[in-house]
Amino acid sequence: MSFTHARSQEVIREAAATFFQRESSGQSLITVTRVVLSDDLAQGTIFVSVFPNTYEEKVEAFLNRRRRDLQAYLKKHSKLVRIPHFTVMVDAGEKNRQNIESLSNEDTQAT
Repeated sequence: MSFTHARSQEVIREAAATFFQRESSGQSLITVTRVVLSDDLAQGTIFVSVFPNTYEEKVEAFLNRRRRDLQAYLKKHSKLVRIPHFTVMVDAGEKNRQNIESLSNEDTQAT
């Protein structure tokens, strides 16, 4: 992964987090966990975690509807030459990590 590729991912992650915070209703906490870009920077996937979990489907649908607005926000607030087309997904890896952590905490408290 080149420096430009890694830097683009980080710029998009920070800008997406700011955009999602500004545009969300505040009923749930949305955290951008990571961004994955294609090698040519034309496509990207933004992974988010949502608290409480009951809002995951609604948040994912809302964020995917607002993809064009996110692209416009990135054009205005970043110096990226190429703005990718995005897909937003709930980060299953982060969800699994949280589950393992809670199980580990329960096991520690039981002993």
